Amino acid sequence: MRRAVALILFLLFVPGDSIVYAGPPILTSDTGTPDVGTWEINLGFIVEKRQTETRYQTPDLDMNYGLTDSIQLNLEVPWVVLHETDGDTKNGLGKSDAGANC
Repeated sequence: MRRAVALILFLLFVPGDSIVYAGPPILTSDTGTPDVGTWEINLGFIVEKRQTETRYQTPDLDMNYGLTDSIQLNLEVPWVVLHETDGDTKNGLGKSDAGANC
């Protein structure tokens, strides 16, 4: 009972701006453009765990090429490994994305 009262008092007297709320994790990209004529290569590792399966993107290859000061060409290619709870494991090339960022 004392802990519950202490928690309620704490929440009543803590300034509202000191409590931080966070959202779910999100995938983000580097917003900078590589120098003209240069490459930027990023390697990532992404895990998604569900009740019936675990999916790994390893590596998640992200390549960017500086075409101009403000334009980059990009290609993202993941290698996906899917492990199902019943023991089956599959792997192969995942959904690739290509484009240009200005």
